[in-house]
Amino acid sequence: MNARVLIYVASVGAMLWAMAAVFAGIGLLLFRLGRRWPEEAEDWTFAAWLGWCAALVGLQVWHLARPIDTAALAALAALGAAGWLAARRQVGALAGRCRARHLAPAAALLLLPFWLAIHSTAQPEVYDSGLYHLNAVRWSATYPIVPGLGNLYWRLAFNNSYFLYAALFDVGPWTDRAHHLANALLLYLLLADGVLSAWRLFATPAPATARRVFSALLLAPAAACAMGEHGSSPSTDGAIWVLTLMLSAAALDLLERRGAADAAAGAWRAVALTLIAAVGVTVKLTFAAVAVAAVLLALLAAPSGRPRARLCGRLALLGGGIGLLWCARSVVLTGYPFFPVTWAGFPVEWRVAPELGHSEIAWTRAWARWPVPGDPAAVALSGYGWLKPWALRMLRSKDLVVLPLSLGLVLAPLLASGARAQAGAAAARRGGAAGLFLLLPLAGLVYWFWAAPDPRFAYALFWAFGLGALALAAWRLPGPTVRTIVAGVGLVLLAIDLDVAALFRSWRQDIGPARRVPLTRRTTRSGLEVFVPDPPGARIWDAPLPSSAWFYPGLRLRRPGDLGGGFVMDPEP
Repeated sequence: MNARVLIYVASVGAMLWAMAAVFAGIGLLLFRLGRRWPEEAEDWTFAAWLGWCAALVGLQVWHLARPIDTAALAALAALGAAGWLAARRQVGALAGRCRARHLAPAAALLLLPFWLAIHSTAQPEVYDSGLYHLNAVRWSATYPIVPGLGNLYWRLAFNNSYFLYAALFDVGPWTDRAHHLANALLLYLLLADGVLSAWRLFATPAPATARRVFSALLLAPAAACAMGEHGSSPSTDGAIWVLTLMLSAAALDLLERRGAADAAAGAWRAVALTLIAAVGVTVKLTFAAVAVAAVLLALLAAPSGRPRARLCGRLALLGGGIGLLWCARSVVLTGYPFFPVTWAGFPVEWRVAPELGHSEIAWTRAWARWPVPGDPAAVALSGYGWLKPWALRMLRSKDLVVLPLSLGLVLAPLLASGARAQAGAAAARRGGAAGLFLLLPLAGLVYWFWAAPDPRFAYALFWAFGLGALALAAWRLPGPTVRTIVAGVGLVLLAIDLDVAALFRSWRQDIGPARRVPLTRRTTRSGLEVFVPDPPGARIWDAPLPSSAWFYPGLRLRRPGDLGGGFVMDPEP
């Protein structure tokens, strides 16, 4: 690794650490709004997640009028600083309680971003990043929301709020290199949460909880994800992988606190869980089933009667407000509130042809069931001929499907039988309440099987089910037994999931901008020039604007000479 690469990798690590602090500061403002402050070590990473979710809501509003530029980053940094200033007493008290035993987790949290930077400083490897992810980030960083962008290329109009977040990093030395930071930061927050949970389990007298066991066991899968293709790609699937697991940890925590004396604290955590769930839907619409299950769990965890009714109103207001904002943005992009679903289209001049939404849904479902060259729809969308080869494909995915399911369906029941024999009545009641958690991954898996059952869309759900079931079975056992289980399972997962030789290998490193490929400049009937690939439908990577995988002769600008004014499609002559 030469000096130039080393300096750049160090800058990526420093930026990851700084942005984690920014989002944690915004989260601390939300804690203050809820009249609470972090009480446990994991609450500090939870604050960062809340700050990230709040930032995505704010960026969706910002992008209605301005591109995601340096000013947006500065505004978030100012909010983060305000949060840390508001929490200065709590931070001072925390610093005053620090002892020598805290050095190990502190060092891990400090060094983790730089280890992640070693692996994220590479070219995007996820196929869809070249198909549209990189270009969606470029549009977000260059223009405010563009009416009818779906007419240029329908995949750019999926309204993934994640790309607004990724565009934050398209500044300074990271210009055209946002893919080095976007998913790496989310993985840092997940790994940091796992580090703190493992430290609490192994190095402190804190009681074992299902949430801590779950988060500690996630360290190996999260590290494997960071070393894989999602670590260096601005991929919504990678973001949803992390978000699903963090939402699962928060749901476990909330359910374990069910019936606690501080009802206000439980209500606040239910609101926080709803914020994460609602923002997850804006990241990717297919998150909706998991989000609905999470909100229902939040309501089930609330006391019955009037408190539950009040909480229901708060959750509906929060989730509904975020949902309306997202739907309004989708109407601007396509004319439909839930595109690619084409329900309830608005009579706007830029409304996308409904056939594009229908074909996208059908093709994705067919490909997920039967990923073969050519036209998979002939088999996958008629009858059940796809089911047997699909099941065999699931069984071949040993590390990411069979392994987590084995933990949940085989090891967890064995541990649960021993835990029931040793647990008291109170622990049994808490365990039963927390057991409702499994409804969350199961709801997601049912929807996944119906909508698009490719394993890459459900890896997080399999891990949430397997490790969640294991955590629920193990936490009631004696402390030494819990630690032995976590250490043993963790080492097995590390051995299976990780290429140990690649932990610090830098052979993939590429500090350059995202790749570009030769494109053909074609002119529509209106005189608009569009960059398109050859052959049509190929990946456009980080292409100049306007670019599309497909060429439409009837495409024109709503306002001549103004790409930001939007696109409409004229009918064929």
